[in-house]
Amino acid sequence: MSKKLRIESQEINSESETDNGFEENASINNRTESKIDLSTENLQEVESDLTYMVPSTATSMATSHKSSWYEVPCRQTIKNEIMKWHKSMEEKIKEELATTQKVSITCNIWSSITMQSYLGVTVHYVNKEWKLRQFLLDLCYFPEQHTAIRIQELLLDILDDTNISSKLLGLTTDNAKSMIAIGRDLKTEFASKGNKELIHQRCAAHILNIALENVLELKPDLDINTRWNSTFLMINKFLKMRNLFDILVAKHRDLSPLYLQDDNWNRLKVMIDILHRFFDATEILSTSTYPTISDVRLTIFGLIRHLDFFLEDSLDDNDYLFIESINSKLNEYWNYIEESTTISTLLDPRSKTKTFTTTKQHDFPVLATMASCYLSIQGSSVPSEQAFSIAANVITKIHCNLKPESARTVMRLKSWILKICDKQDNENDLDVEILSES
Repeated sequence: MSKKLRIESQEINSESETDNGFEENASINNRTESKIDLSTENLQEVESDLTYMVPSTATSMATSHKSSWYEVPCRQTIKNEIMKWHKSMEEKIKEELATTQKVSITCNIWSSITMQSYLGVTVHYVNKEWKLRQFLLDLCYFPEQHTAIRIQELLLDILDDTNISSKLLGLTTDNAKSMIAIGRDLKTEFASKGNKELIHQRCAAHILNIALENVLELKPDLDINTRWNSTFLMINKFLKMRNLFDILVAKHRDLSPLYLQDDNWNRLKVMIDILHRFFDATEILSTSTYPTISDVRLTIFGLIRHLDFFLEDSLDDNDYLFIESINSKLNEYWNYIEESTTISTLLDPRSKTKTFTTTKQHDFPVLATMASCYLSIQGSSVPSEQAFSIAANVITKIHCNLKPESARTVMRLKSWILKICDKQDNENDLDVEILSES
């Protein structure tokens, strides 16, 4: 026999029942109880509210039972309804993408706790209301070898399936050799089809990590290879605790040979002065709620100038080599950064006095169109990594048997539901006031 839930409305005093509204009854203990209104009119109103967030098929299941008994649907029924909902939402997403002029994407490879690989792709664009929209485009199971050719084939399938291949303006990836090859090959292929505007943006946060990873000899056990912030936080906390360490070593003399000398402490202070700027830069470039492509140029240039300032001071040989190594790596990437971010920086409203909004864009139609296209390019691949962090909470040790297609459906639906929330619209509003020419 199937399990059933019984909905009961409790009364304290025996009073006449009504079909409309909520009836409050006084009890001996001065408590109040609200009765559930199951009238036809109220059920229709509730069903209308639920339809905004849940599929109509699922809503009808819940509201069709007007009696006091409700049969919980089985697991397979719920799964089928979710799949239908996903299909319906997918069509709406395609319809919205069809209204855009240009879009940009980020992509990366992720391995779940079950050692299954997925290709994650996020899409970004500025809509007609000048709001930066972003969501997970796809999370595809990728069992093949992670070669550039295979990744590119799957990526093109995703773009073709959503009909945005001809609209693609920006591709942001990390600096892995396979991703660099994909960016190069896609630009060649798209150019042969008439799209010569494609920009391959390498993750700026990853560039900062590359510039530092070869010179940081001191790393914590739980350091993350693709994020060096844990190294900075460890050294910074270590310096703040020096007084406590001094007391500990003073009480235990046998620790003295292992303890840092004054010149070691001074070098750590120099490292913190350098790393603190990189920490701030990573925080700036890792957001996805506002345009970051123009920030890449200004931030990297500011770091280079910051390092030049240190090199002009009198430093010992070790500190000089430490800073020069970082500076040379950033300069190695500078020519690429300068070329790929010029247009976006010029069009960013924060970089000029004349900007484009929903009210003034008609005064500068060409520039407004260009700005809405180029400002959607992401300066880092963090959006893909954020999607992977969410996926790690979906595919867990408890749910390790979740099929790739089910995981894909859940992840896409979650992202699409968040996309339609008003909160995201308010946070990503690019509408700013135009300043008159001086």
